[in-house]
Amino acid sequence: MKNSIKNPLVSITIPTLDSEKTLKITLESIKNQTFQDYEIIIVDSGSKDKTLEIAKQYTSKIYHDPRKLLGARQTGLLNSSGEIVFLLDSDQILHKTTLERAINLIKTKNYDMLFLEEDSYKPRNIIEKLSSIDRKATHKQKVIDPSLSVLLPRVFKKDLLLKVFKKIESVDPTLFDYVTLHDHAITYYESYKISKKVGYVPQAVFHREPTSISELFHHYYKWGTRSSKKVYTLPREYSIMFEKKLNHRYMSVQLLSINFFLNMPIIAIKGLGYYSGLIYSKIKN
Repeated sequence: MKNSIKNPLVSITIPTLDSEKTLKITLESIKNQTFQDYEIIIVDSGSKDKTLEIAKQYTSKIYHDPRKLLGARQTGLLNSSGEIVFLLDSDQILHKTTLERAINLIKTKNYDMLFLEEDSYKPRNIIEKLSSIDRKATHKQKVIDPSLSVLLPRVFKKDLLLKVFKKIESVDPTLFDYVTLHDHAITYYESYKISKKVGYVPQAVFHREPTSISELFHHYYKWGTRSSKKVYTLPREYSIMFEKKLNHRYMSVQLLSINFFLNMPIIAIKGLGYYSGLIYSKIKN
């Protein structure tokens, strides 16, 4: 894609839903960036806590969208003003130079999208530290094929992202209504069809991790319940992509290696939580 980026505005889009526990530190990390030419766009799906009260302290661009996560991403994109769109989550914290380094890479290397190295935020207990080990192991692989990689770009040129969302809409417009956990993977899958120009920013994003087995389980249990309505009716092409991705994820953790014993407990808890929520919701409904 043609490089027309000079001094770009960055649109940071953040979907929220009852995010009061994590949102403030996320927004503070944006406020403290060395690169300041940005806008923050909040897309809320019906928070009943203090999420919107916190958001209003940092931005006036707040939109309400009752759809699931992919729909919120679309709303953020369509209301963005920047040449570059940053897909951030409400529990993530940016290194203070992340935006500056991302913009420099796009300007100098003409990348169309960027992976951001992700790690846990100040891990203290065993669950947080194991989550950190799992994230680091994932990023060491540097696999970029979207059918194999669990790495997902978070920074995109806007013109690429607009093409991608139009393609998703042509596949099935109702995807924007119900896709949650897989929204980012679908976005990257379609982006990679258009461009292979993907860069990488090290030490860029940090996650507020669940602090206990119970919290980790219930975090993914909620994802399972949110995904329950139509998760089995995704277009075949996307379903095959997810299956390949999961298989590669498990195969990449070598049996009886140190990584197996360190990574598999976290992977197992996440999977058990997600599928428990999914199955329970299917039975209940």
